Amino acid sequence: GPFATDAPLAIAQLDIDVHVDLERFIDVEAELSRLERLLGQLVKQITGKQQKLSNESFVSRAPESVVSQERQSLDDLRRQHTSVSRDIDRLRKR
Repeated sequence: GPFATDAPLAIAQLDIDVHVDLERFIDVEAELSRLERLLGQLVKQITGKQQKLSNESFVSRAPESVVSQERQSLDDLRRQHTSVSRDIDRLRKR
């Protein structure tokens, strides 16, 4: 039908509109303080996990699955930490 050819155009048009600069819509200061609070929480969680994992008796007594879950979770936290730090840098440099 006649509509089949219109669809891709409409979608392409939408894609372009999505790439509007976000900074115009966010309150940068508010976003910065939210991200810094989040970073602080991540640091606490990372420190806690590192202490747990460097605790010999936890590592030797806990089931392997629990230990590897903690390690996985530490990796995730570190990745979040990196990504939040980058966002903070970007906002500060604007």
